[in-house]
Amino acid sequence: MFDTSKCDLCGDCLVACPYVDYSPAQATAAMDALIAGRPAGILSQCITCMGCNEYCEKEARPFDLISARQETASALTVPGETLAFFEQIEHMPSKVLPGADKKRVLSLCALAPVLSPATIAHPLFDGLTIAQGGDYFCHIAKLHLAQTSVLETAGRKFIENLLKLQADEIVFFHDECYAMVHKMIDDFGYELPFKPIHLLEHITDYLRRCPEGFVRQHLKVAYQRPCSSRLGPETEQLLDDFFALTGAERVDRKYDRKNALCCGSALAGLGRMEAARDFQILNLQDAKENGAEAIVYLCPMCGVSLAKACHDFNLNCLSVMELIQTPHS
Repeated sequence: MFDTSKCDLCGDCLVACPYVDYSPAQATAAMDALIAGRPAGILSQCITCMGCNEYCEKEARPFDLISARQETASALTVPGETLAFFEQIEHMPSKVLPGADKKRVLSLCALAPVLSPATIAHPLFDGLTIAQGGDYFCHIAKLHLAQTSVLETAGRKFIENLLKLQADEIVFFHDECYAMVHKMIDDFGYELPFKPIHLLEHITDYLRRCPEGFVRQHLKVAYQRPCSSRLGPETEQLLDDFFALTGAERVDRKYDRKNALCCGSALAGLGRMEAARDFQILNLQDAKENGAEAIVYLCPMCGVSLAKACHDFNLNCLSVMELIQTPHS
Protein backbone atom coordinates (compact mmCIF):
# COMPACT_ATOMS: atom_id res chain seq x y z
CA MET A 1 0.00 0.00 0.00
CA PHE A 2 1.09 3.57 -0.66
CA ASP A 3 2.67 5.19 2.40
CA THR A 4 1.93 8.92 2.38
CA SER A 5 4.29 9.49 5.31
CA LYS A 6 7.25 8.32 3.22
CA CYS A 7 6.48 10.44 0.14
CA ASP A 8 8.25 13.80 0.11
CA LEU A 9 6.89 14.75 -3.35
CA CYS A 10 10.36 14.64 -4.90
CA GLY A 11 8.86 13.29 -8.15
CA ASP A 12 11.83 10.99 -8.82
CA CYS A 13 9.52 8.01 -9.36
CA LEU A 14 7.87 9.57 -12.41
CA VAL A 15 10.95 11.35 -13.73
CA ALA A 16 12.65 7.92 -13.95
CA CYS A 17 9.73 6.33 -15.82
CA PRO A 18 10.77 5.49 -19.43
CA TYR A 19 7.17 5.54 -20.68
CA VAL A 20 6.47 9.21 -19.93
CA ASP A 21 8.51 12.40 -20.23
CA TYR A 22 8.01 14.24 -16.94
CA SER A 23 10.11 17.10 -15.61
CA PRO A 24 10.67 17.15 -11.83
CA ALA A 25 8.05 19.90 -11.50
CA GLN A 26 5.50 17.95 -13.54
CA ALA A 27 6.19 14.80 -11.55
CA THR A 28 5.78 16.59 -8.23
CA ALA A 29 2.51 18.14 -9.39
CA ALA A 30 1.24 14.74 -10.54
CA MET A 31 2.03 13.05 -7.23
CA ASP A 32 0.44 15.93 -5.30
CA ALA A 33 -2.72 15.55 -7.40
CA LEU A 34 -2.79 11.78 -6.88
CA ILE A 35 -2.47 12.06 -3.12
CA ALA A 36 -5.24 14.66 -3.04
CA GLY A 37 -7.47 12.55 -5.27
CA ARG A 38 -7.48 15.06 -8.14
CA PRO A 39 -7.28 14.11 -11.85
CA ALA A 40 -3.77 13.42 -13.13
CA GLY A 41 -2.55 12.59 -16.63
CA ILE A 42 -0.29 9.81 -15.36
CA LEU A 43 -3.36 7.66 -14.71
CA SER A 44 -4.00 7.10 -18.42
CA GLN A 45 -0.31 7.24 -19.39
CA CYS A 46 0.92 4.62 -16.89
CA ILE A 47 1.47 1.20 -18.48
CA THR A 48 1.34 -0.57 -15.07
CA CYS A 49 4.93 -1.89 -15.13
CA MET A 50 5.31 -1.18 -11.37
CA GLY A 51 8.71 0.41 -11.98
CA CYS A 52 8.01 3.54 -9.95
CA ASN A 53 7.83 1.43 -6.77
CA GLU A 54 11.46 0.47 -7.33
CA TYR A 55 12.54 3.97 -8.42
CA CYS A 56 11.22 5.41 -5.13
CA GLU A 57 14.16 5.35 -2.72
CA LYS A 58 11.85 6.22 0.19
CA GLU A 59 9.83 3.01 -0.41
CA ALA A 60 6.53 4.91 -0.46
CA ARG A 61 5.18 2.55 -3.18
CA PRO A 62 3.81 5.17 -5.61
CA PHE A 63 2.59 2.55 -8.07
CA ASP A 64 0.15 1.31 -5.44
CA LEU A 65 -1.36 4.79 -5.34
CA ILE A 66 -1.44 5.13 -9.13
CA SER A 67 -3.09 1.73 -9.52
CA ALA A 68 -5.77 2.50 -6.93
CA ARG A 69 -6.53 5.86 -8.56
CA GLN A 70 -6.64 4.22 -12.01
CA GLU A 71 -9.37 1.91 -10.81
CA THR A 72 -11.38 4.66 -9.12
CA ALA A 73 -11.18 6.90 -12.19
CA SER A 74 -11.67 4.05 -14.72
CA ALA A 75 -8.57 5.47 -16.35
CA LEU A 76 -7.57 2.36 -18.34
CA THR A 77 -9.48 0.99 -21.29
CA VAL A 78 -8.96 -2.77 -21.15
CA PRO A 79 -10.00 -4.69 -24.29
CA GLY A 80 -12.62 -7.40 -23.85
CA GLU A 81 -10.24 -10.11 -25.05
CA THR A 82 -7.78 -9.23 -22.27
CA LEU A 83 -10.50 -9.46 -19.64
CA ALA A 84 -11.64 -12.78 -21.11
CA PHE A 85 -8.07 -14.11 -21.01
CA PHE A 86 -7.76 -13.40 -17.29
CA GLU A 87 -11.20 -14.83 -16.64
CA GLN A 88 -10.11 -18.04 -18.33
CA ILE A 89 -6.95 -18.22 -16.20
CA GLU A 90 -8.87 -17.64 -12.97
CA HIS A 91 -11.25 -20.51 -13.71
CA MET A 92 -8.67 -22.94 -15.05
CA PRO A 93 -9.20 -26.41 -13.52
CA SER A 94 -6.88 -27.05 -10.59
CA LYS A 95 -5.19 -30.22 -9.47
CA VAL A 96 -2.53 -31.47 -7.12
CA LEU A 97 -0.19 -34.18 -8.40
CA PRO A 98 1.26 -35.94 -5.33
CA GLY A 99 5.00 -36.52 -5.39
CA ALA A 100 7.19 -38.66 -3.20
CA ASP A 101 7.66 -35.62 -0.96
CA LYS A 102 4.28 -34.17 0.01
CA LYS A 103 5.86 -31.54 2.25
CA ARG A 104 7.75 -29.94 -0.64
CA VAL A 105 5.54 -28.50 -3.36
CA LEU A 106 6.11 -26.94 -6.77
CA SER A 107 3.45 -24.32 -7.50
CA LEU A 108 2.96 -23.84 -11.26
CA CYS A 109 0.31 -21.13 -10.96
CA ALA A 110 -1.77 -21.37 -14.16
CA LEU A 111 1.28 -21.79 -16.37
CA ALA A 112 1.11 -25.54 -17.03
CA PRO A 113 -0.45 -25.15 -20.53
CA VAL A 114 2.49 -23.02 -21.75
CA LEU A 115 5.22 -25.19 -20.20
CA SER A 116 6.74 -28.13 -22.06
CA PRO A 117 6.53 -31.56 -20.43
CA ALA A 118 10.34 -31.62 -20.43
CA THR A 119 10.37 -28.57 -18.16
CA ILE A 120 8.32 -30.23 -15.44
CA ALA A 121 10.20 -33.51 -15.89
CA HIS A 122 13.55 -31.84 -15.17
CA PRO A 123 15.47 -33.61 -12.36
CA LEU A 124 15.48 -30.50 -10.19
CA PHE A 125 11.76 -31.08 -9.59
CA ASP A 126 12.08 -34.80 -8.83
CA GLY A 127 9.84 -35.92 -5.98
CA LEU A 128 8.03 -32.61 -5.52
CA THR A 129 4.26 -32.52 -5.26
CA ILE A 130 2.88 -30.29 -8.03
CA ALA A 131 -0.01 -27.82 -7.60
CA GLN A 132 -1.43 -26.12 -10.66
CA GLY A 133 -4.48 -24.31 -12.01
CA GLY A 134 -6.65 -21.33 -11.15
CA ASP A 135 -6.58 -22.01 -7.41
CA TYR A 136 -2.85 -21.24 -7.47
CA PHE A 137 -3.09 -18.08 -9.59
CA CYS A 138 -1.94 -15.20 -7.38
CA HIS A 139 -3.80 -12.41 -9.26
CA ILE A 140 -0.95 -9.87 -9.12
CA ALA A 141 -1.42 -9.58 -12.89
CA LYS A 142 -4.74 -7.86 -12.16
CA LEU A 143 -2.68 -4.76 -11.39
CA HIS A 144 -2.15 -4.49 -15.16
CA LEU A 145 -5.93 -4.11 -15.47
CA ALA A 146 -6.32 -1.51 -12.70
CA GLN A 147 -8.24 -4.03 -10.61
CA THR A 148 -6.53 -3.23 -7.34
CA SER A 149 -9.62 -3.70 -5.19
CA VAL A 150 -9.90 -7.41 -6.02
CA LEU A 151 -6.30 -8.14 -5.14
CA GLU A 152 -6.73 -8.51 -1.39
CA THR A 153 -9.74 -10.83 -1.66
CA ALA A 154 -8.16 -12.86 -4.46
CA GLY A 155 -4.78 -12.83 -2.72
CA ARG A 156 -6.27 -14.18 0.49
CA LYS A 157 -8.00 -16.96 -1.46
CA PHE A 158 -4.71 -17.79 -3.17
CA ILE A 159 -2.90 -18.03 0.17
CA GLU A 160 -5.67 -20.10 1.73
CA ASN A 161 -5.36 -22.59 -1.14
CA LEU A 162 -1.61 -22.78 -0.54
CA LEU A 163 -2.16 -23.39 3.17
CA LYS A 164 -4.39 -26.37 2.34
CA LEU A 165 -1.35 -28.07 0.80
CA GLN A 166 0.17 -28.34 4.31
CA ALA A 167 3.65 -27.98 2.86
CA ASP A 168 6.86 -27.09 4.65
CA GLU A 169 8.32 -25.53 1.50
CA ILE A 170 6.73 -24.24 -1.69
CA VAL A 171 8.80 -23.52 -4.79
CA PHE A 172 7.10 -20.88 -6.93
CA PHE A 173 7.67 -21.27 -10.65
CA HIS A 174 6.09 -17.89 -11.35
CA ASP A 175 7.85 -14.76 -10.12
CA GLU A 176 4.49 -13.08 -9.47
CA CYS A 177 3.39 -15.81 -7.07
CA TYR A 178 6.63 -15.54 -5.13
CA ALA A 179 6.21 -11.76 -4.97
CA MET A 180 2.74 -12.22 -3.53
CA VAL A 181 3.80 -14.48 -0.66
CA HIS A 182 7.19 -12.84 -0.07
CA LYS A 183 6.34 -9.14 -0.39
CA MET A 184 2.60 -8.51 -0.35
CA ILE A 185 1.74 -10.95 2.40
CA ASP A 186 2.20 -8.28 5.06
CA ASP A 187 -0.67 -6.29 3.55
CA PHE A 188 -3.00 -9.21 4.32
CA GLY A 189 -1.82 -9.94 7.85
CA TYR A 190 -0.74 -13.55 7.33
CA GLU A 191 2.12 -15.45 8.91
CA LEU A 192 3.10 -18.27 6.61
CA PRO A 193 3.72 -21.75 8.05
CA PHE A 194 5.75 -22.70 4.96
CA LYS A 195 8.97 -21.40 3.46
CA PRO A 196 8.46 -19.68 0.08
CA ILE A 197 11.25 -20.45 -2.39
CA HIS A 198 11.86 -18.53 -5.60
CA LEU A 199 12.41 -20.64 -8.72
CA LEU A 200 15.89 -19.16 -9.15
CA GLU A 201 16.82 -20.04 -5.58
CA HIS A 202 15.71 -23.61 -6.20
CA ILE A 203 17.64 -23.78 -9.48
CA THR A 204 20.88 -22.36 -8.12
CA ASP A 205 20.76 -24.75 -5.18
CA TYR A 206 20.36 -27.64 -7.64
CA LEU A 207 23.20 -26.41 -9.87
CA ARG A 208 25.56 -26.26 -6.90
CA ARG A 209 24.56 -29.75 -5.72
CA CYS A 210 24.59 -31.33 -9.20
CA PRO A 211 27.30 -29.56 -11.23
CA GLU A 212 27.41 -32.43 -13.73
CA GLY A 213 23.64 -32.61 -14.11
CA PHE A 214 23.35 -30.00 -16.84
CA VAL A 215 25.11 -28.73 -19.96
CA ARG A 216 26.64 -25.28 -19.63
CA GLN A 217 25.46 -22.81 -22.25
CA HIS A 218 28.30 -20.48 -23.18
CA LEU A 219 26.18 -17.70 -24.56
CA LYS A 220 26.10 -13.93 -24.25
CA VAL A 221 22.61 -13.18 -23.03
CA ALA A 222 20.36 -10.25 -22.20
CA TYR A 223 17.89 -10.80 -19.41
CA GLN A 224 14.21 -9.89 -19.70
CA ARG A 225 13.04 -8.86 -16.27
CA PRO A 226 9.37 -9.47 -15.39
CA CYS A 227 7.36 -6.56 -13.98
CA SER A 228 6.78 -8.46 -10.74
CA SER A 229 10.52 -8.40 -10.00
CA ARG A 230 10.00 -4.72 -9.15
CA LEU A 231 8.40 -6.03 -5.96
CA GLY A 232 11.49 -8.03 -5.02
CA PRO A 233 14.61 -6.61 -6.69
CA GLU A 234 16.82 -8.64 -4.36
CA THR A 235 16.36 -11.52 -6.81
CA GLU A 236 19.00 -9.81 -8.95
CA GLN A 237 21.69 -11.53 -6.86
CA LEU A 238 20.04 -14.89 -7.53
CA LEU A 239 20.16 -14.08 -11.24
CA ASP A 240 23.85 -13.22 -11.14
CA ASP A 241 24.54 -16.49 -9.33
CA PHE A 242 22.40 -18.39 -11.84
CA PHE A 243 24.19 -17.00 -14.89
CA ALA A 244 27.61 -17.62 -13.34
CA LEU A 245 26.72 -21.25 -12.65
CA THR A 246 25.29 -21.89 -16.13
CA GLY A 247 28.26 -20.36 -17.93
CA ALA A 248 26.10 -17.74 -19.66
CA GLU A 249 27.42 -14.17 -19.74
CA ARG A 250 24.86 -11.48 -18.93
CA VAL A 251 25.79 -8.49 -21.08
CA ASP A 252 25.90 -4.99 -19.66
CA ARG A 253 23.27 -2.83 -21.31
CA LYS A 254 21.03 0.18 -20.77
CA TYR A 255 17.66 -1.53 -20.33
CA ASP A 256 18.52 -4.00 -17.60
CA ARG A 257 18.16 -4.37 -13.85
CA LYS A 258 16.49 -1.27 -12.41
CA ASN A 259 16.21 0.26 -15.90
CA ALA A 260 14.54 -2.79 -17.46
CA LEU A 261 11.73 -2.34 -19.97
CA CYS A 262 8.48 -4.29 -19.91
CA CYS A 263 8.39 -7.19 -22.39
CA GLY A 264 5.45 -5.49 -24.07
CA SER A 265 2.65 -7.68 -22.72
CA ALA A 266 1.37 -4.98 -20.34
CA LEU A 267 1.02 -2.54 -23.23
CA ALA A 268 -0.45 -5.18 -25.53
CA GLY A 269 -2.95 -6.18 -22.84
CA LEU A 270 -4.19 -2.58 -22.84
CA GLY A 271 -4.55 -2.65 -26.62
CA ARG A 272 -1.52 -0.40 -27.20
CA MET A 273 0.05 -2.66 -29.81
CA GLU A 274 2.11 -0.01 -31.61
CA ALA A 275 3.67 1.21 -28.37
CA ALA A 276 4.36 -2.39 -27.31
CA ARG A 277 6.25 -2.98 -30.56
CA ASP A 278 8.18 0.30 -30.27
CA PHE A 279 9.46 -0.54 -26.79
CA GLN A 280 10.27 -4.12 -27.79
CA ILE A 281 12.44 -2.71 -30.58
CA LEU A 282 14.24 -0.39 -28.14
CA ASN A 283 14.79 -3.29 -25.78
CA LEU A 284 16.08 -5.77 -28.35
CA GLN A 285 18.21 -3.22 -30.20
CA ASP A 286 19.90 -2.52 -26.87
CA ALA A 287 20.49 -6.24 -26.32
CA LYS A 288 21.84 -6.80 -29.83
CA GLU A 289 24.11 -3.75 -29.82
CA ASN A 290 25.71 -4.95 -26.59
CA GLY A 291 26.56 -8.37 -27.95
CA ALA A 292 23.69 -10.55 -26.76
CA GLU A 293 23.02 -13.74 -28.68
CA ALA A 294 19.83 -14.53 -26.80
CA ILE A 295 17.12 -13.04 -24.63
CA VAL A 296 16.62 -15.07 -21.45
CA TYR A 297 13.29 -14.75 -19.67
CA LEU A 298 11.95 -15.91 -16.31
CA CYS A 299 8.21 -15.32 -16.82
CA PRO A 300 6.76 -17.53 -19.60
CA MET A 301 4.46 -14.68 -20.67
CA CYS A 302 7.54 -12.58 -21.42
CA GLY A 303 8.70 -15.37 -23.71
CA VAL A 304 5.35 -15.45 -25.51
CA SER A 305 5.36 -11.66 -25.87
CA LEU A 306 8.92 -11.41 -27.21
CA ALA A 307 9.09 -14.50 -29.43
CA LYS A 308 8.31 -12.81 -32.75
CA ALA A 309 10.40 -9.71 -32.05
CA CYS A 310 13.38 -11.87 -31.06
CA HIS A 311 13.02 -13.78 -34.33
CA ASP A 312 13.05 -10.49 -36.24
CA PHE A 313 16.27 -9.48 -34.46
CA ASN A 314 17.87 -12.91 -34.94
CA LEU A 315 18.03 -13.42 -31.18
CA ASN A 316 17.28 -16.72 -29.50
CA CYS A 317 14.42 -16.45 -26.99
CA LEU A 318 15.20 -18.82 -24.12
CA SER A 319 13.63 -19.54 -20.76
CA VAL A 320 15.91 -19.89 -17.74
CA MET A 321 15.09 -23.60 -17.84
CA GLU A 322 16.62 -23.90 -21.30
CA LEU A 323 19.98 -22.85 -19.87
CA ILE A 324 20.06 -25.91 -17.63
CA GLN A 325 19.33 -28.67 -20.12
CA THR A 326 20.33 -32.12 -18.93
CA PRO A 327 23.08 -33.98 -20.85
CA HIS A 328 20.45 -36.30 -22.34
CA SER A 329 17.93 -33.62 -23.37
